[in-house]
Amino acid sequence: MAKRKKVVWEPTVSESTRVREADEKILKTGKVELEEIIRRAFDFFWEQANPENGQIKDRNVVGGFASISALGFGIPVLCIGVERGWVQKDEVYDRIIRVLKFMRDKAKNVNGFYYHFLDLETGVRVSKGCELSSIDTSLFVGGALFAGQYFKGTEIEDLSDQFEKAVNWKWMMNRGRTLSMGWFPERGFISHRWKEFSEHLMMYLMAIGTDSYPIKPTAWDWIHRPEKTAYGNNYVYCYTESLFVYLLSQAWVDFRDRKDSYMNYWENSKKAAFASRQFVAERADKHKGYEQDVWGLSECDGPTGYRHFGAMRWRQNGTLAPYSMVTSYPLLPDLVEKGIQTMIQRHGSRIWGRYGFVSGFNAEKNWFSKEFIGIHLGLTAFMLENHLSGFIWKYFNNIDCIKKGMERVGLKPE
Repeated sequence: MAKRKKVVWEPTVSESTRVREADEKILKTGKVELEEIIRRAFDFFWEQANPENGQIKDRNVVGGFASISALGFGIPVLCIGVERGWVQKDEVYDRIIRVLKFMRDKAKNVNGFYYHFLDLETGVRVSKGCELSSIDTSLFVGGALFAGQYFKGTEIEDLSDQFEKAVNWKWMMNRGRTLSMGWFPERGFISHRWKEFSEHLMMYLMAIGTDSYPIKPTAWDWIHRPEKTAYGNNYVYCYTESLFVYLLSQAWVDFRDRKDSYMNYWENSKKAAFASRQFVAERADKHKGYEQDVWGLSECDGPTGYRHFGAMRWRQNGTLAPYSMVTSYPLLPDLVEKGIQTMIQRHGSRIWGRYGFVSGFNAEKNWFSKEFIGIHLGLTAFMLENHLSGFIWKYFNNIDCIKKGMERVGLKPE
């Protein structure tokens, strides 16, 4: 058997020096700027990738596999790097064109849908337990379409259109009213559907707005939107109460000042984030590490593995997800600004490292993750950059299928 090549990207001496000096200053002062947090996320997507085919790792582990959702986030984050002068535009163009051609020619898809996790070198599905994923395909295609807008009039735009037109959303409905979560070649469609209010709003806009295999706009209406009242606010909630579900679509689509017949989704996420913060503050005497200014309950790594740690009493064991608080910055800027600095001051290098904030930590059990996860870093970079410049929203809201999707479901400016 041929020996597998070691896929690695080595930072330059000047970059290593920059990171070391920045870390020394951050840990000494207990303060970190938003641009530095975005820069660390960019570094992940630039470094934790196969430089030959452009695939991006799910997380920064030796011998790890690629994730199409990390790739979907990574492509726009590389474009942020261009805008901020961290990398040359032609370098990013070459990286994106390489990975899009690889995905088109090497990574297997069924009806335009891709497997969630792929071998970093070959693009082959990693195992029989890996599903053909509807939500993760939407993230990958979303990243490609973003690049098509950013590099408009180039081969990247042509390639991104090919991916969008290939996705057969009607097939993924599996004769139901809402989209299936995925499909296995060994046993068919996943029985669970995207029917509860969750992170999937961006996916539905894409599926409803496409001209190739669009689903009916009524699928938007079949999403169950339960309401609850918490800490003085009434909002539509997800049963996991993980902040991730309120943030993912907001990172891609600019829902501000838009409303359908149900709600303003931006304001809804703002209420959910505030309730999550208050939930932690209220329990500061029950869990070491919980504070009024150190919060963030979401899916992340914990002492017993990766799972949801949402704002529900029975989900708590003291684990916090730093990215979820940081990503809430545009929703609650004053509270999150205080939270970021307090978290750095309390925990220092145990929660801050090469690519920013680690996936999760549990001060009560003295457990701190040493890993960084692509979708968490991508979400962080998106929301912080949107807060500073609106960069992601500007290009993504201009994609045809997103504009048509919003029009078809009745999402109108207020």
